[in-house]
Parts: sequence; C-alpha cells; structure tokens
Amino acid sequence: MPYSINTSTASFTPYKQKWVDVQLGVNLSGRPIYRSTKDVSLTFDSAPLASYRQWENAVESASGGSITFQITRRDSTDFASFSAYPVMDKKPEFDQGISNGDWSVLLRGASPA
Repeated sequence: MPYSINTSTASFTPYKQKWVDVQLGVNLSGRPIYRSTKDVSLTFDSAPLASYRQWENAVESASGGSITFQITRRDSTDFASFSAYPVMDKKPEFDQGISNGDWSVLLRGASPA
C-alpha cells in the first residue's frame, strides 16, 4: 500500500519518515512525561511542482483540522491510516517548476484512524 492523503494516493513519497516523541514536561522524579500521541516528520527531496502542491494542498485544506494519512507504522514497513494535523515544517525553494532541496511536512498528534 502506498502513502495516501485522505484516501488519494500520494504522487510523491517521502524519502524519510521519523516518529517523534513529544515531551510535555517532567514528573517529580525528574523523568520525562510524553504526550500519548506522536508527531511524524515526513522529509522529501526535490520534486516537480505538482507533486509538492499535493502535499501543500493537504496542509492548507486541513485548516488546523485533522485529516487522514496512510503512512508506515512506527518501527514497521506496514502501512496504516492515521489522523493527524498537518503542518508545513520546512518549505523548499523553487527553480523552474521544481522544488529544490529538502522540504518536510509534520503530522502533529498522529493517532490510529
């Protein structure tokens, strides 16, 4: 199964997916307290403008709300659906219709859909 955004197959997939624990603070023992949901960082390489726009449109259409993404599970190569709040983490530079360099989308609060 490929990466998807709201059940539409993504035309361009990330070269790196990283699950991020979000620390909320520390308890009285000094041990970290983590949020129950994780963030997921999806990092992309240079891409045609149309492929970049698919991910940018997903972020903009969410308007601060949650949408469904199909991504790989944590510590696995199996795909599963997760609800998350997408944020454009790092925007690329553009040159003649190509997004140059690394760019990333952060899926905040990813939880099973």
